[in-house]
Amino acid sequence: MRFLVGFFAGLVWSNWIEYAYHRWAMHWPSLYQPAAMRHSLHHAAPSDPQHITMTFGFWTAIFVTNVLVFAVPDHLLHLRMLAGVAAAFLTYIVVGVEVHLRTHDGRWVPGPCRAHHLSHHRRPQKNFNIFLPLFDWLLGSKNGFRFTGVDKSAHS
Repeated sequence: MRFLVGFFAGLVWSNWIEYAYHRWAMHWPSLYQPAAMRHSLHHAAPSDPQHITMTFGFWTAIFVTNVLVFAVPDHLLHLRMLAGVAAAFLTYIVVGVEVHLRTHDGRWVPGPCRAHHLSHHRRPQKNFNIFLPLFDWLLGSKNGFRFTGVDKSAHS
């Protein structure tokens, strides 16, 4: 049971990290200019995999940092949920990067995931989560869309 609670907490935390980094570091140049500059290249050429900035290297650094942050309270409070948090974070990393790549290179992803992310490219101040818009909904940055099927022209 602790593993499942940790896994759920890890999914929510991973979703928050993705949202916060994308919204405030990648779209607010004064906060972290290098990320914003790299990300602007992604918006200029979204199908170019060279410009997809939330890569496995980025997520590895975030993962290690988060495991260290969660390890202290997990140990001190005897929560024993760190394995679930770590498993969720790794799952989120793999799924998030893969969905992002697939969205831009035209491979299959669920239509609502594709529509959500491509809507961000049309309205860059909306839809900061790549595929699971939990914090877009909670913080009011969710741009609505109507899913009517795969729009093959919207892959860019």
